Amino acid sequence: VTTPLRERYQLQRERDQLQRESNQLQRESDQLQRERDQERDQLQRESDQLQRERDRLQRERDQLLKERDQLLRERDQLQRERDQLQRESNQLQRESDQLQRERDQERDQLQRESDQLQRERDQLQRERDQLQRERDQLQRERDQLQRERDQLQRERDQLQSERDQLQSERDQLQRERDQLQRERDQLQRERDQLQRDQLQTSYNTLTKERDQLQTSYNTLSEERDQLQTSYNTLTKERDQLQTSYNTLTKERDQLQKERDDVMTKFSNLSEYILKFHLKIQIKCWILDQKKYTLPTHSLDSTHTLTRLYPRTH
Repeated sequence: VTTPLRERYQLQRERDQLQRESNQLQRESDQLQRERDQERDQLQRESDQLQRERDRLQRERDQLLKERDQLLRERDQLQRERDQLQRESNQLQRESDQLQRERDQERDQLQRESDQLQRERDQLQRERDQLQRERDQLQRERDQLQRERDQLQRERDQLQSERDQLQSERDQLQRERDQLQRERDQLQRERDQLQRDQLQTSYNTLTKERDQLQTSYNTLSEERDQLQTSYNTLTKERDQLQTSYNTLTKERDQLQKERDDVMTKFSNLSEYILKFHLKIQIKCWILDQKKYTLPTHSLDSTHTLTRLYPRTH
């Protein structure tokens, strides 16, 4: 009888020890839960901050896209006006050529000198065409650089300037046409001086236009380099944000893994405690099945243990 009592006392001590260990594990589990909640809240706040920053950048990008579209529409409008002025200028040029042919017919006796002047004019015309091609090339390169807001703004100003220049050239050609009509009768004696003045003026005008286009191209190239630098800076910042996000993701996964490990250990401990209680109750049941008489103090102790560990039938 004494041996089963000792076993029961021993089992009670072991149960109390296990209970204390279980409580300790529960406190540790609660502590881990609080730490995990704090870290999760911190990660949530950082994620919200990143979300707000992304939204702000998105709004800025949309605003820039709207401004770019507006500038593109203005550029197209200016280009149409420039084309209209160019057609008018060509019309005036054709009228001027017609006057030139009429003048040539009236001065047959000066044909040789006129041919010489014509060759010079053709040479200047070829130079002007070459300058025109260079200007077109510069304009295409300029168009390629006009995808950003500041460049579009400068291009709009440039197109306005070209429109004014073409309008001035058109007015100038109209005045020249009127002047030619008035001076046709006097062409014979003023021929040499007039030819030199007109050719020189045309050459100077084309040269000035070429210089203006070259200046515009240089300015646009500098702006393109500045925009490339800004783009590289934004790309670097985006990569840094991505790196921070990846680091936070790894930390979250590590915390999740640690939590799962703790839960697994806690589950194993609970299973062990359940099995242990089951063994104790089986032993109690076996002891109750034996036929013997215990002393009074032993019965009191057994009754106490029975209350602590109720039998399961």
